[in-house]
Amino acid sequence: MKRTTLAILLIGCLCRGALGQVLSFVDSPSDNLAALGNCNYNRLHPELQQLADAYNELIELRFLPLKLADVTAIFGAKLDQRPGDRARPVFAPMIIAESGLGYNDLANKRHVDFHAVGPAGYLEARYQYDGETVATCVLYLRTNSAFIPLQSTNDITARMAWDKTQFELLRQWLEGHLPKVTDLGVVEVSESKPTRVELGAGAACILTTRVLNHPDVTNLWFTVDLAKETADLPGKNRSQQHRSINQPDKAVGFSIDGRFYRVTPRLIDPIRKPDK
Repeated sequence: MKRTTLAILLIGCLCRGALGQVLSFVDSPSDNLAALGNCNYNRLHPELQQLADAYNELIELRFLPLKLADVTAIFGAKLDQRPGDRARPVFAPMIIAESGLGYNDLANKRHVDFHAVGPAGYLEARYQYDGETVATCVLYLRTNSAFIPLQSTNDITARMAWDKTQFELLRQWLEGHLPKVTDLGVVEVSESKPTRVELGAGAACILTTRVLNHPDVTNLWFTVDLAKETADLPGKNRSQQHRSINQPDKAVGFSIDGRFYRVTPRLIDPIRKPDK
């Protein structure tokens, strides 16, 4: 099954400036598309939700702060071609989203690289318009002789067992190779003014918060821009990272000067009702 890129620019996006999003389908060559799409496995099999949460946490906290040089240093040279023995975990998203900012710009340097993740899986790294910053990632499991192709919903129980085993091997490899992270804990943020956070060794970052008001948003949703505190404006701009918060007390990952952090922004402004 070939990769299908939806490449849909959503005009009514959930961020100011109407930057839009590009959606892409995450394929799994050995699995039947109908079997993948007929079931919300995480809903029907609640035990998968914990694995889905762990998967999403890896992407958001450990991979989004990486740059192209970091990915190459950790995983080695990119693969010459998309690996055919990859399988999307049944608990992982089937659709991924990227910002549409600069998508049709002639200077756009977006690209997609595949890397081996030890013996257990693969990484698909998708880069932003600057060609250096990770936009989003997909983690695949590497098939083996015990792999169970998903051809119908009858295969789900056996496939879940295989996925859980392989995903644990993948996580163990990543834990030993991804950069260590400093947890900055909960930080109160407000739309009314930026928040300064100490990073240690005289360094600090500034969190700028924007509360989003959109008719389709029914839960807490705001964005945080993180940037190094410095008088060097070009350096500050290079360090800036954008994160979205779609649930209370959600942690985000970021990097400053090659060091990696996680922080949990807690909005203290009153929640404003969406504009009608």
